[in-house]
Amino acid sequence: MLKYPEIKIIDNEFNYCGHIDSYESFRFDRKLWEAGDFELHINRDKPGATALQEGRILYLDSRRCCLINKVEEQESAKGLSVVAYGRDLKSIASQRITVPDERADQGYFGWDRYPDVNAPDCPVEEIIKYYAQKHMTTGGRAFPRLHIAPDLGRGPLTRCSSRFQPLTDVLKEIGEYSGIGYEVRADIENEVFIFDVIPKTDKTSGSDFSVIFSVDFDNMASVKYTVDVSKEVNAGYAGGHGEDEDRLIQIVYRDNAPVTGFDRREAFVDCGGVGNDDISDLIYEANHKMADKKKTETLDGANVSSGPFEYLEHWDIGGVVTLQSRGLGIEKNDQITEVKESYEPKKTGADATFGSRQKNIVDEIRKTGVVR
Repeated sequence: MLKYPEIKIIDNEFNYCGHIDSYESFRFDRKLWEAGDFELHINRDKPGATALQEGRILYLDSRRCCLINKVEEQESAKGLSVVAYGRDLKSIASQRITVPDERADQGYFGWDRYPDVNAPDCPVEEIIKYYAQKHMTTGGRAFPRLHIAPDLGRGPLTRCSSRFQPLTDVLKEIGEYSGIGYEVRADIENEVFIFDVIPKTDKTSGSDFSVIFSVDFDNMASVKYTVDVSKEVNAGYAGGHGEDEDRLIQIVYRDNAPVTGFDRREAFVDCGGVGNDDISDLIYEANHKMADKKKTETLDGANVSSGPFEYLEHWDIGGVVTLQSRGLGIEKNDQITEVKESYEPKKTGADATFGSRQKNIVDEIRKTGVVR
């Protein structure tokens, strides 16, 4: 069972505001590709309750920090209480959009592309940190005390284009494609915030630090295997810039493999932001938009906070672990993409969500006679 964490309260200049070690309930939802949220209930007479104010930060540890967005004070027959709401510290990225550089003819903006059109594809980590650096640490748009961690060149090679999108949407799209998340840590000792990626870590069966979720290990309550083609599109008619007969249309097949008969699933893919004379950009954009319209095969389960593997010590978001079902004869390696922490009287838990919504796992599922 998880222990109730002691919670420090600081402001965005790292001034100490108080601490809480006795509260009624605390729920914190952590996500790999987007900001999770939290809800904290405490008696108003408890130490630290009055320090809960909008704009302050709940600090559990350097990686688990929450930004308070809303505070409610209530009176009832049970007395006075305070409820604080907010989001993961990395939610500050939601306060920025991807503003392209202004063109020479002032008042007009192009696209915020990385890498450059004529440059080769680069690692996902480099792209994520380019957008964070440009839109979170530059000029009047900078967040004070925010630093970008050194780029280690992790992730697959790709490229990205954006134009006035919420920065969080861009980071989520890149993350779902690559499996790489992001976080904003609070370094109390040096009084700085650190933006960094959350890379995939291999904790699958057979690795040096393997973590296995299974009913047999008492850390899974149930397992469900699902195959779904209801949203699949494998033949896209991609439309670029223009209207009616003057609009460029290209047929784009998934993996460049033409599909016919009952297996062919068509849809129109609107890529109106792509110029008429750039077929390669049109095809690239269409493939990007079709990426989440795949046949999906998933192995899901409801985990429980017991068994031989401890949350935060053995597993956390970003880790690729092994899910097993002896009864179904299935074993699958999948990434932990969300953790719901809950601390309530007589009950604590950390429930994990597994799987990338952008990934086809046909090659990852192994039908086995006996799962070991």
